[in-house]
Parts: sequence; C-alpha cells; structure tokens
Amino acid sequence: MGEFVIYGSYGYTGSLVANAADDRVLDGDAPTGFQTPAGANGTDLILDVDGVEREDVV
Repeated sequence: MGEFVIYGSYGYTGSLVANAADDRVLDGDAPTGFQTPAGANGTDLILDVDGVEREDVV
C-alpha cells in the first residue's frame, strides 16, 4: 500500500470505525483468534464510515 490521505469527520471517526468493527464481530464476519485491527477488518474498514474518503497520493 502506498501513501494516502483520509478525509472525514475526525472528531467522530474513531468511534464510528470502532462501531463498524463491532458490527462485523456481532455479525460473525470477523476471524477467530488474535488479530490486529487491519488483519481482522482489512485496511478499508474506515471507508465503510459515511463521509470518509481516501485519496491516494502518487
């Protein structure tokens, strides 16, 4: 993965991403056992939050 910039409502982004990760666990979509956040949820989890965009830097 290269460099990128994330745009969103920064004051609330962390809690919204945590809620999205919790939803995946409760829905049974998370792998079992120890995982890093990116390993369990993928690097694009933050893009599931409304209003968040990623701009790849070339």
